[in-house]
Amino acid sequence: MPRSGKQGSEKDEIADENEHGKEGDHKESVSAKETLGATLLCDAPEDELLYSGQSEGIKDCEDKCTLASACIFYSISQKNKCVLTSTCRKTKSDPKGVTYCIFTQNIPEGSNMVLWVFFVVLFVLCIIAFLFLLFRGQRSGYKPVNHADITKQIEEEMGGRPVAFKDHDYHLKQEGQLVVEKLARVLQRHPTSEVCVKILGYTGKPAGKWNTNELCKKLGYKRALRITEALERQGCKHKIVPIGCGNVVGKGATCEIHACTEAEAARVQREAENRGQDPDMTIP
Repeated sequence: MPRSGKQGSEKDEIADENEHGKEGDHKESVSAKETLGATLLCDAPEDELLYSGQSEGIKDCEDKCTLASACIFYSISQKNKCVLTSTCRKTKSDPKGVTYCIFTQNIPEGSNMVLWVFFVVLFVLCIIAFLFLLFRGQRSGYKPVNHADITKQIEEEMGGRPVAFKDHDYHLKQEGQLVVEKLARVLQRHPTSEVCVKILGYTGKPAGKWNTNELCKKLGYKRALRITEALERQGCKHKIVPIGCGNVVGKGATCEIHACTEAEAARVQREAENRGQDPDMTIP
């Protein structure tokens, strides 16, 4: 019996030594890794666990984490149970008292780190491009278009002289054509993409074959249209909108030329179309 007890005691000692030896081997094998906790594992809900099962050892568990793109933390027990998680905000003890060690995953090249680097580089390039365009605009002396200034230049070029038409007609006189040529030179100094033109055609009081307000609007429209066509023949590529205003108190028989934005040109064109003004309208 004593012998048997001694033998049993020796066996227990050997088992304890083996167990301690295994634990020592386990700790030594992971000493080079960053250990976030011992005797603990990451406390993550079941639906956030990327993997929980057996592995062939620390290297196998680490490989599983490497292959799982969302894995950041992996925990390994003495019995090689492997748990993979993407977060480790809290830790907990294993309910069965199993010893775990938690490690952080070294994100390999070609994965998330490359993606972050890509976005950082893209952001920096966007900033550089913005600054380049900003300084280039300043160096080139670019100034925003002032449509009121362009309208003033047109008025100065006309010198207070209206675009002359034949009496009770919408055909340009020779002197009217010369005024249009001056207007074209003013417009050609400004970019077609930022400057549009609206031409307002006014007439005198209703008389002769233009004896109603509606007919006067048609005459004013036709005169504005003739100026539009003459400017286009001079090479103006701007968007030009002719508007027939007819007889307006205080205006007299004249055509006003205004520089405007594209939005303003589109607005007055819609209004003209709603009033039924059309290039093919019948003129008596």
